[in-house]
Amino acid sequence: MNRYRIILAAISITVIAVAGNRDASAADKLTLSTSGDFVSRYIWRGTDYGDAMAIQPALALNYKGLDLGIWGSYSSGYKEIDTWASYTYKIPNSLSLCAIATDYYFPDSLGELFNYNNYDDPAGPGTHVIELGLIVTGPEKLPIEVSAYMNVYNDRGNSIFLEANYPITINGTAVGLFAGATPGNKDNPWYYGSRDF
Repeated sequence: MNRYRIILAAISITVIAVAGNRDASAADKLTLSTSGDFVSRYIWRGTDYGDAMAIQPALALNYKGLDLGIWGSYSSGYKEIDTWASYTYKIPNSLSLCAIATDYYFPDSLGELFNYNNYDDPAGPGTHVIELGLIVTGPEKLPIEVSAYMNVYNDRGNSIFLEANYPITINGTAVGLFAGATPGNKDNPWYYGSRDF
C-alpha cells in the first residue's frame, strides 16, 4: 500500500469521526497543552531506548475530542520525534473509544525528515513508521483501558502490540497496572524483540 493512501485513510477517518460528533457536552473551545518530562530511562513497550536519562517535551491541541500533537525523546544515545492525530468519542455513562494515527520519526537513522520511503523502496527505507491504534476505556466505575496498535507503513511485518491498563490511586498517587504483549511476526521479529533466541 503506498504511503499516500495510508495518510489519506488516516485523515479520512479523523474527518468522518469529527463530522459525526454531535456531543453537545463537548467543550467548544480549542485548548493547547504542553508538558515536559525528565526520565531516568525511556522504556517503550518493554524496550529500553538510549540507556540514559531522557528529556521528553510534548505539545498538543484539542478540540471536541480531536487531538493533534507532537512528542519527543532526547538522550545522549537516542532521539525520537512522534506526531499524532486522534479522536475520542465518549458514550455517555459508558465506554470511550479513541482512534489514533501516529507517525514515529527516528532522526538517528540518518534519513531526512521528509523521507517517507517504505521498507522495500529501492532507494532504501525511510525514517518514519506509521501506526494505527484503537483504545477502548471503560466507564468511571471500571476504568480499564484495552488497546491495540498495528504498524501500517514501513514495517515489513506490520507489527502488532496489545495492552491492558488499569489505573489505581494509592494514597493520592496515581499508579497504573498494565500488561503488554505482541504476537510477533516472522518478517520483522526485531521490532518488539519477539525474535527467537
